Amino acid sequence: MIKITPAAGEQMQKSFASADENTILRIAVRQKENGEFHYLMGLDDTKADDMRFISQEIKIAVSNEQIDLLDNMEIDFVEISTGKFEFIFKNPNDPKYKQPTE
Repeated sequence: MIKITPAAGEQMQKSFASADENTILRIAVRQKENGEFHYLMGLDDTKADDMRFISQEIKIAVSNEQIDLLDNMEIDFVEISTGKFEFIFKNPNDPKYKQPTE
Protein backbone atom coordinates (compact mmCIF):
# COMPACT_ATOMS: atom_id res chain seq x y z
CA MET A 1 0.00 0.00 0.00
CA ILE A 2 1.10 3.55 -0.68
CA LYS A 3 0.34 6.34 1.79
CA ILE A 4 -0.17 10.00 0.95
CA THR A 5 0.29 12.50 3.79
CA PRO A 6 -2.40 15.12 4.44
CA ALA A 7 -0.13 17.87 3.04
CA ALA A 8 0.51 15.93 -0.18
CA GLY A 9 -3.17 14.99 -0.47
CA GLU A 10 -4.24 18.62 -0.17
CA GLN A 11 -1.78 19.71 -2.86
CA MET A 12 -2.83 16.86 -5.17
CA GLN A 13 -6.52 17.72 -4.73
CA LYS A 14 -5.75 21.30 -5.82
CA SER A 15 -3.65 20.14 -8.78
CA PHE A 16 -6.19 17.57 -9.97
CA ALA A 17 -9.30 19.71 -9.47
CA SER A 18 -10.05 19.92 -13.20
CA ALA A 19 -9.32 16.23 -13.92
CA ASP A 20 -12.04 13.77 -14.90
CA GLU A 21 -13.36 11.85 -11.89
CA ASN A 22 -12.29 8.54 -13.50
CA THR A 23 -8.70 9.72 -13.80
CA ILE A 24 -6.27 8.14 -11.37
CA LEU A 25 -2.83 9.08 -10.06
CA ARG A 26 -0.28 6.67 -11.52
CA ILE A 27 2.92 6.19 -9.56
CA ALA A 28 5.92 4.48 -11.11
CA VAL A 29 9.60 4.03 -10.44
CA ARG A 30 12.58 3.53 -12.72
CA GLN A 31 15.77 2.10 -11.36
CA LYS A 32 18.82 3.85 -12.80
CA GLU A 33 22.04 2.04 -13.75
CA ASN A 34 23.59 3.07 -10.43
CA GLY A 35 20.64 1.50 -8.57
CA GLU A 36 19.01 4.79 -7.55
CA PHE A 37 15.25 5.06 -7.86
CA HIS A 38 13.66 7.78 -10.00
CA TYR A 39 9.98 8.35 -9.18
CA LEU A 40 7.28 9.33 -11.64
CA MET A 41 3.69 10.33 -11.06
CA GLY A 42 0.95 11.74 -13.22
CA LEU A 43 -2.69 11.41 -14.14
CA ASP A 44 -3.66 8.35 -16.16
CA ASP A 45 -6.39 5.82 -16.83
CA THR A 46 -6.43 2.52 -14.98
CA LYS A 47 -5.20 -0.63 -16.66
CA ALA A 48 -6.31 -4.23 -16.06
CA ASP A 49 -3.05 -5.22 -14.32
CA ASP A 50 -2.95 -2.28 -11.88
CA MET A 51 -2.99 -2.43 -8.12
CA ARG A 52 -5.30 0.30 -6.87
CA PHE A 53 -5.28 2.20 -3.59
CA ILE A 54 -6.98 5.22 -2.06
CA SER A 55 -5.14 7.50 0.34
CA GLN A 56 -6.26 10.98 1.40
CA GLU A 57 -9.14 10.59 -1.09
CA ILE A 58 -6.62 10.27 -3.95
CA LYS A 59 -7.12 7.24 -6.22
CA ILE A 60 -3.72 5.64 -6.92
CA ALA A 61 -2.66 3.07 -9.53
CA VAL A 62 0.58 1.10 -9.60
CA SER A 63 1.54 -1.56 -12.11
CA ASN A 64 1.59 -5.06 -10.60
CA GLU A 65 5.17 -5.32 -11.88
CA GLN A 66 6.26 -2.43 -9.66
CA ILE A 67 4.28 -2.97 -6.48
CA ASP A 68 7.18 -4.67 -4.68
CA LEU A 69 9.38 -1.62 -5.35
CA LEU A 70 6.75 0.84 -4.11
CA ASP A 71 5.01 -1.04 -1.31
CA ASN A 72 4.85 0.89 2.00
CA MET A 73 6.05 4.11 0.35
CA GLU A 74 4.85 7.47 1.66
CA ILE A 75 4.47 10.59 -0.48
CA ASP A 76 4.75 13.92 1.32
CA PHE A 77 4.70 17.57 0.23
CA VAL A 78 7.33 19.56 2.10
CA GLU A 79 9.07 22.92 2.07
CA ILE A 80 12.63 22.10 1.05
CA SER A 81 13.80 25.71 1.21
CA THR A 82 12.07 28.99 1.94
CA GLY A 83 9.01 29.15 -0.31
CA LYS A 84 10.00 26.09 -2.36
CA PHE A 85 7.80 23.02 -1.95
CA GLU A 86 8.20 19.56 -3.50
CA PHE A 87 6.71 16.13 -3.34
CA ILE A 88 9.10 13.69 -1.70
CA PHE A 89 9.03 9.91 -1.75
CA LYS A 90 9.89 8.02 1.44
CA ASN A 91 10.38 4.47 0.25
CA PRO A 92 11.76 1.73 2.50
CA ASN A 93 12.47 -0.35 -0.65
CA ASP A 94 14.77 2.28 -2.15
CA PRO A 95 18.43 1.24 -1.72
CA LYS A 96 19.46 4.76 -0.67
CA TYR A 97 17.17 4.47 2.37
CA LYS A 98 18.37 1.05 3.46
CA GLN A 99 20.50 0.92 6.56
CA PRO A 100 23.62 -1.28 6.44
CA THR A 101 23.29 -4.54 8.33
CA GLU A 102 25.67 -5.25 11.14
